Amino acid sequence: MTKNIDPRTVIIIAGILGSIAFLANKPLCAHVIFGFATLLALSCGSWRIALASAGFYLLAQLLSEAAWVLGGSASVAFVMLAYMTQKLLVLVLVGTFMSRTTTLEGIGAALARMKTPHVITVPLMVMFRFLPTIRSDIHALMDSLKTRGIIRTPLHFLVHPFQWIEIVAVPLLMRATRISDELAAAGLTRGLGMVKNPVSIYPLGFTVTDLALATAMMALIVATIWLQI
Repeated sequence: MTKNIDPRTVIIIAGILGSIAFLANKPLCAHVIFGFATLLALSCGSWRIALASAGFYLLAQLLSEAAWVLGGSASVAFVMLAYMTQKLLVLVLVGTFMSRTTTLEGIGAALARMKTPHVITVPLMVMFRFLPTIRSDIHALMDSLKTRGIIRTPLHFLVHPFQWIEIVAVPLLMRATRISDELAAAGLTRGLGMVKNPVSIYPLGFTVTDLALATAMMALIVATIWLQI
């Protein structure tokens, strides 16, 4: 599946899927939702993330079952940990699906076409641009530390946690503050905060693929309601 899906479809599916993933509280319903999210990730070619998520999901489920069998005061904590892990894995798969099927320009055009308020659009666009930027800065910082011989193994900062705070956490926090200000200023300069919606050159249009995804999403919603009853 390539980036020929309308961004509006991607946004709506991601929002609905993320919402029902956290609202569903029955195991079978949660398994169905995770399976649907896994299929979305596989359809856009993210098989490694899909398989890794499936492995962690299975591990969390086994941990939950073992905690119930063993019992004890710690069993509730393990069950809740496994429960939240399964929910977060769905969000990971949904985020992967969004990143593979649309672009930041597409998301911006879709939000503008949907008449989304600017108090929602501006923070979202800043957040979407912030994450890749800070990730590249983290990689550059770690490469620099390895080149200078400050760290030699990934476990270095586990042995020296205060050094991690000094040479990684504090610089990244300062950089994150500056990046957020720069991205907000750049977005406003490009007209992201205009009262009237700017003209977008990004092509938007629903296709057969959008219809198929919408139909599958409706089927999932019906199945979720039926399983929750």
